[in-house]
Amino acid sequence: GMPSERIVDMSLADLRAALDSGTITSAELVGAYLERIAAVDQPAGGVRAVLAVNSKAMEQARAWDARRARQGASQPGAALAGIPLLAKDNFDAVGLPNTGGSLALAQSMPASNAFVIQKLLDQGAILLGKTNMSELAASYGWYGYSGVGGQTLNPFNPLRTADGSSSGSAAAVAARLAPFALGTDTTGSIRSPASVTGTVGMRSTMGLVSRAGVIPMSLTADAAGAITRTVEDQAIVLDAIQGEDKNDASTKGMARPPKPLADGLRGSTLAGKVIAVVDNFDGANPEVDDIKRSAVASMEKAGARVVRIRVPKVFETLQPAVLGPIRVAEVQRRV
Repeated sequence: GMPSERIVDMSLADLRAALDSGTITSAELVGAYLERIAAVDQPAGGVRAVLAVNSKAMEQARAWDARRARQGASQPGAALAGIPLLAKDNFDAVGLPNTGGSLALAQSMPASNAFVIQKLLDQGAILLGKTNMSELAASYGWYGYSGVGGQTLNPFNPLRTADGSSSGSAAAVAARLAPFALGTDTTGSIRSPASVTGTVGMRSTMGLVSRAGVIPMSLTADAAGAITRTVEDQAIVLDAIQGEDKNDASTKGMARPPKPLADGLRGSTLAGKVIAVVDNFDGANPEVDDIKRSAVASMEKAGARVVRIRVPKVFETLQPAVLGPIRVAEVQRRV
């Protein structure tokens, strides 16, 4: 079989092709990731991104392989069929506690799957387990720490934060513990962990992805989404998880992309595009500033026209000034 080191480096498109051609099996794929979780995440000094492992993941992978064998190799699977994922521990998943990182919910066993989890399982995806998070997605000034899972470390430097609150999901994808992971974003909880782990995180448009079955912080601002390794992988996952859900009013009547998001990447170019770059926050970290300059230079080289802007100073603290009170009010109302 293919070496595990090679398997865990493959993109979602490459995994799809390998599974459909019979080059690898879902059991081999799931096994490679379970081995890596055991070796990289769980020992003392490990990343501690994975809070709980699904004991039935290998059984589900073998069942998928058996169905695939019966159907015949000529029938390609859905985009994520046979492919494993991890989910932030605020998504309901049958057979696993949904703790939100809080000891108060350590024995909370959901009776049904979150809409997004069920949607992926229906497509043949395999849930590897749940990821650690900033407790109750609130962080309380301590990113990546929960009473249930302890401290998630940044896999590139244990002295650096993995941010939050989708800390475990981002660290897991960066450490090659899963090809993608689900997360949630209220005031940056997907985008911030992705930004410090070299992964791709996107806050999806409100109503694109259902939040039903996810422990809420603020339904005014909560968004469910994914953390991936590449932009193409992000598009593939968003195509798979979006959809209208009668249990989430925000998804009703939502105008959806007319064609798969992944298709829109083919032949795309930055030439002629106008990209605004906000300069208000430069100067806080020279390494970050260097990365920003390099990214801007790359966009300009690719043909984009970059417009430098400085937003009014009030926008620099808009998140705590506006979203903070909304979040606090809505969390208190649900306690």
